[in-house]
Amino acid sequence: MNESRINLENILLRLLLGALLPLFLFGIGWLFQDQIKELFIGAPLVFIPAVVLSELLFLPRITVLLVAGLVFPMFQGIVLTIVGDFIAAVVVWLLGRTVFKQYLSTYLDNFPRLSKIKRFIRQRQPLFSFAVLRIMPLAHYSSVSFLGGALNVPFFAFIGGTLLGVVPTAVFYTTISFFSQI
Repeated sequence: MNESRINLENILLRLLLGALLPLFLFGIGWLFQDQIKELFIGAPLVFIPAVVLSELLFLPRITVLLVAGLVFPMFQGIVLTIVGDFIAAVVVWLLGRTVFKQYLSTYLDNFPRLSKIKRFIRQRQPLFSFAVLRIMPLAHYSSVSFLGGALNVPFFAFIGGTLLGVVPTAVFYTTISFFSQI
């Protein structure tokens, strides 16, 4: 009984932090939008490597989406984040499939409760699974990409699921950030 209460408190705390983090990041971005704009104005192609680097460093993806809305015209910000997210996903998927495959496989084997999830992703619906994992903030963007590589998810299923999941969130957060300036 006591353990289930601790688990419930843990879940509620995570949900609260998950709800407050985007607001905090948005506030920071809004406060420093002039400095952020100076970094990227006139150089939108510099933004794409910044997106890839931020995801390799495990920075929250929402930060990139909010910055895109503050710095670029809305449509351009959406396209730049989708392209950057796509490139980052492929890079991290490749790292998960090659360099970190053995480590990740050993790590994942230490969590028997994940076996059903791994089996579902591998055998049944990888495209749908990755679309949902991209849309829902259940795991960090880069973690999902590493998982796809480590589980030998077929490349096109991974990419299709990534694109299906990335587009709605890119449109939503970039648009909100863009219209916050008006």
